[in-house]
Amino acid sequence: MQPFGIYNTNLFCYFNVLSQLFLNMEDIQEIVQNEDKTNTMHRNFITDLYTEYEIEKDKVSRVSEKPPKIKNEDKKISFMNIQKRVVYRINKIRSFIKRNRKKIKKKYKSTKDKPNTPAINLDICYFKYCEIFKISPRKQQDCAEVLNNIFGNILSENLGHDFTPDEENITQLPDILKLSSSLIKTEIFCNFCKKTLYKNNEFNTMIYLDVTYSIKHSISKYLEYLPPHDVSCKCKNLFSWFKIRRKKTTIKKNKNIYHTKKFLYLPKYLFLTLNRYQNIRPFKNNQEVLINQYIKIETSVYEIYAIILHSGHQINRGHYTISIKNEHNKWKKYNDDKVRDIILNLSNRFVQKRCYILLYKKIQ
Repeated sequence: MQPFGIYNTNLFCYFNVLSQLFLNMEDIQEIVQNEDKTNTMHRNFITDLYTEYEIEKDKVSRVSEKPPKIKNEDKKISFMNIQKRVVYRINKIRSFIKRNRKKIKKKYKSTKDKPNTPAINLDICYFKYCEIFKISPRKQQDCAEVLNNIFGNILSENLGHDFTPDEENITQLPDILKLSSSLIKTEIFCNFCKKTLYKNNEFNTMIYLDVTYSIKHSISKYLEYLPPHDVSCKCKNLFSWFKIRRKKTTIKKNKNIYHTKKFLYLPKYLFLTLNRYQNIRPFKNNQEVLINQYIKIETSVYEIYAIILHSGHQINRGHYTISIKNEHNKWKKYNDDKVRDIILNLSNRFVQKRCYILLYKKIQ
């Protein structure tokens, strides 16, 4: 698919970033096309986005078409004359560059990020989204929260507000949600009688990770974490690991219990969000995080597919950009109406400080 930029006529760079993500995911493209052919499509934000995208793309394509050139056969210019003109123009350009080298260098720096691809306008989809979720169109939003709202809306519109995904009914999810939904099972056991004391299934369309030195370490820390619960057993071994005299004790220190936390369902695409705004603090944690190109969860191997960067110190301000890997395994950076090819260095400090949402794709 030819990349198109998206104009930002307001404060909705977060919306443009997510739109580019959905429009570039080949699996979502196939789902929308197949449902459209069979007339079984449930209208939602993503399907409306594709519809509006096709309309705007056709408009841009018609405008950008050049009229056919009229050939004048009466005018015949010899090859020698053409060659002389070309040589003359080349020499003229070279002399101009020599005289104005400093000015050209300065001008190039200010214009090198100008869009080199056509751009479209998706204002209609943006204002429709703001109307559905009752948010201000003139206020910057948290990209992760917006993504959760979109997935939650698709779930409730298709299966109702009371639907709770579990081991038995997770296959009933809409195809779009199956791509990104995970189900995690947590169990706590007594170390003496080996009985199950606590069991819980956690459904996620996005996994929130603590900011640590690497993505792999953040995932392992997430799997080790357990929610605070007081646990007791009939074998008279009473124990608790949460808040004893205002001090926290951890699972590792308590030898009376052990736990397991594993994925019952792993999606094709894994959305990971770094908690850079913990404890409702307004300012961002800009710690550098090593972005692992490959991560392994149980028997599945994932490869980095897209990275959403946030520049700024507050969650309701700043600017979002996204880098996505295309079908040729090359990276493209989308910055509103600017689209360009890049060589993404995952060890770059700028990327490690500003990475906010990471999308991994299952390859094995």
